[in-house]
Amino acid sequence: MSKPAGGRDGRDSGQPRLAEIPAQLRRRRGWGKAVRISLLAALMTAVAALVTLLLTVLNASFGLIAVENANDPRELAASMGYPEGAEMSDLGKQDLVALLTAEISRNLGRRLEREQKFFDDRLIFEDPAVLNELCASDQPPPACSLPARSREEVMNLVTERVVRPTVVGTWSFYDSVFNRDEAAAEAAAKFPNAQLEFRSWVSWDFIISPQDPEPAIAGIRTALLGSLWVVL
Repeated sequence: MSKPAGGRDGRDSGQPRLAEIPAQLRRRRGWGKAVRISLLAALMTAVAALVTLLLTVLNASFGLIAVENANDPRELAASMGYPEGAEMSDLGKQDLVALLTAEISRNLGRRLEREQKFFDDRLIFEDPAVLNELCASDQPPPACSLPARSREEVMNLVTERVVRPTVVGTWSFYDSVFNRDEAAAEAAAKFPNAQLEFRSWVSWDFIISPQDPEPAIAGIRTALLGSLWVVL
């Protein structure tokens, strides 16, 4: 009688012979080791990419800058009757608004005041009757519901619209810390009228804000979360 298919020796059953099992186990272990090495290499690459991103952001987000002002803040303070050497930070809100009134056009002033008033009890640029009419319309301007600007907000407006600082030179965080003397010498040679100061471009809003085509409001949240997701 012939031996049935798939007999005890397992030759025709599709199962490996006993002698072949150790070799197959070795091959499986080899593949497993190769996969583990590949995954570890991928993880290390992702971590390296994240570290590189953070270092790049750090190096570009802190450092010395050379700033040239269209108007000297001390001269502006002196024009308001403050003693020589007074800084813009010494001016009160009333004087800051007066300085803004003297330096910007009335049309710009009306637009700014419709965005947000300077004082709760009076208007500086806009006609009260006009603003009341606008507030009663279907699309009232923001000033109708917002409180008056704070001193800090007015100070920011004066800096932006009157002092008008312009960054004419920048240095990386590395150069600002380890090559500060060279950076100062370069700034003095190229931008003799500029002030050298250390600036941080990073804020909490910069970290938590998503990408945006407008640089003033763009952030790195998307890139940061994407990098963390790759690592996970």
